[in-house]
Amino acid sequence: MRRLNAKRWLGQSGAYRLSWLLAVRALPERPIAALMRSIKASVGCARMVEFPNGSRLYLDTNIWIYYIEANPSFVRKVHDVIVAAEATVSTLVTNEITVAECLYKPSTDDNLTAMQAYDQLFASGEIELVPLDGALARQAASHGGKLGLKLIDAIHYMSALTSGCDHFITSDARFRSVPGLKVLTIQA
Repeated sequence: MRRLNAKRWLGQSGAYRLSWLLAVRALPERPIAALMRSIKASVGCARMVEFPNGSRLYLDTNIWIYYIEANPSFVRKVHDVIVAAEATVSTLVTNEITVAECLYKPSTDDNLTAMQAYDQLFASGEIELVPLDGALARQAASHGGKLGLKLIDAIHYMSALTSGCDHFITSDARFRSVPGLKVLTIQA
């Protein structure tokens, strides 16, 4: 499996490649300096985050959506997490259900550009996709209720635990750290 190359996705300057951002958001072309200012306006909290070398980082669906759709409140923070992951040769992990969650709204809106962006990201081989099988579904159902999580959130949480992840990265404050799995909540 290849690692996500932040420079390829974000460009040498740390800003999204202009062509990528324009394709995903269908914005009119703007000078690169203005684009960089708009992204830098979102101050990142994750700059202080350091991961041990070789960490396994589970990224919740909301993180991928903020990243691909360049949510102005979160894109810089997610960028910082991905750059930190790359610097420590960490593995980015998510569940197969993330693909469906990410594609749902673009499919509903008939947004082929966003659907292609998600397909390209998840087919890149740079993100480890945990399969949703019967055993994981049963664990999520069993433990999710005890943790006070919705079923889909329990699937993500149990995916992180069973796949040996060190960190769970989300914007959902309902998740709590447990021994062996530290939750990093990214806030707007």
